[in-house]
Amino acid sequence: MHDVKKTQKVLLLLPNYIGIKHPDAWLPSYFRKELEDIDLIFCESYRSAETLLDRQKMPEIELYEINEHTKWKKQEFEIMGLMGQYNKLAIISDAGLPCVADPGERIVLLAHEMGFHVKPLPGANSMILALAASGLNGEAFRFNGYLPIDIDLCKKKVVEMSQAVKQSNETQLFMETPYRNEKLLRNLMNWLPDAMLLSIAADILGRDELIKTCSVAEWKNSIENESIKKLIGKKPAVFLIGNP
Repeated sequence: MHDVKKTQKVLLLLPNYIGIKHPDAWLPSYFRKELEDIDLIFCESYRSAETLLDRQKMPEIELYEINEHTKWKKQEFEIMGLMGQYNKLAIISDAGLPCVADPGERIVLLAHEMGFHVKPLPGANSMILALAASGLNGEAFRFNGYLPIDIDLCKKKVVEMSQAVKQSNETQLFMETPYRNEKLLRNLMNWLPDAMLLSIAADILGRDELIKTCSVAEWKNSIENESIKKLIGKKPAVFLIGNP
């Protein structure tokens, strides 16, 4: 009898490190066998993918970059051609799980359309870890991605999130580029009500991990006594706001 599973094309959602980059902190050993015979890896950056392959002593695998610079109108047919050519593909982002606050969802959608079995492998997700450690509502929440760079649009978005917290008790999660952490935190102090809870999870699973939830008023006191650079600096961080 013909075994469909043995011949079906597969796309693995391959996790990357966050925090400490130790081999044992990556993929559970039970799933390592899934890494055999990968033909091609779609990656957010060549450097990050090559570092992971080298660290895990995996064989050299063909790489194809997919990120915010990808010209989909020009490259989609080329990508589909590669996907049709190979049987076992993977996708990886620079950190954490691909396709969540990272590029890659279009590859996954193409895989579904082309009849691939899309198989996610377990790995750290900074948003979920931050939510679990925050003490805020984990039953109703919204991930808002990166906030707008424009200051007026950013303020408008923060106010909208604050109102959503008040009206529906829906925890709001968002991120910022690490070098803008200090500016964002100062703005949050001005834009959010003093009683609202603000949780910051920085360098999750790293050596300088900071996970702290308290009122905006208490954050203001903390900032008066300790520099923001010392608190979160330019670390990858997830911000959350919620009701007390």
